[in-house]
Amino acid sequence: MPGVARPFLLPLVPLLALAGVAACTPVGLAVGVAATGAVMAAQERGFEGGARDTAIRAEINHYWLQSDHETYLRLTLQVWEGRVLVGGALP
Repeated sequence: MPGVARPFLLPLVPLLALAGVAACTPVGLAVGVAATGAVMAAQERGFEGGARDTAIRAEINHYWLQSDHETYLRLTLQVWEGRVLVGGALP
């Protein structure tokens, strides 16, 4: 349910913060991957849905960067359950 607090995710917040700080080390990378996987698995869409959305996002970003670097910089992209929302402004 959107907008419903999920208190069981609260312990993951420090891990996510730690992953951002220490992402350059192998341990930091492992913590970041584990935290991302845990968050994705806890969401309603599940791990597979999150992985699918990440793949869609990566493919769109790939084509934007191939086409025009300015497009990538000016637009924002959100993907949720296979639906894509593009925001921003282009000339």
